Amino acid sequence: MTHISMQTAADHEEIQALVGRAIIDPQFCEDLLNGHRAECLAEFPLSAEELGAAAAIKADDLAAYAAGLQRWIHDRRVRSTSVTLFTDQKISRQLAAAA
Repeated sequence: MTHISMQTAADHEEIQALVGRAIIDPQFCEDLLNGHRAECLAEFPLSAEELGAAAAIKADDLAAYAAGLQRWIHDRRVRSTSVTLFTDQKISRQLAAAA
């Protein structure tokens, strides 16, 4: 019995809110991309992991920044799924050995 944890868009609502704000607020977008990212990110209740990812992306425009966030979300989902599958396989082997 394998449980695969799949994240939905709702798992990163604050990331979506961040990008949405950058889309509708030109000054915020400019600040996000040009030296005031920490101040911009502080306006959102991001997890430590989200904050680290959002701060580390190198981008010259909003499209590239949003693509970087999307890659991070995808990579995180893949890692999470891989760990879940590995753990389930390990538990299955342990149960088989104990039987």
